Amino acid sequence: MTKCFFDIEIDGKVVGKIVMGLFRDVVPRTVENFCALYTSKLD
Repeated sequence: MTKCFFDIEIDGKVVGKIVMGLFRDVVPRTVENFCALYTSKLD
């Protein structure tokens, strides 16, 4: 499982984190597309 996260900030202070598990073995193309968008590496 691939994991990625978003840090949540309010008024410049980190107040939490959202951690997402991405199941590459179940939906490989969706995970590939999401990771490309997430890292700004979409062709």
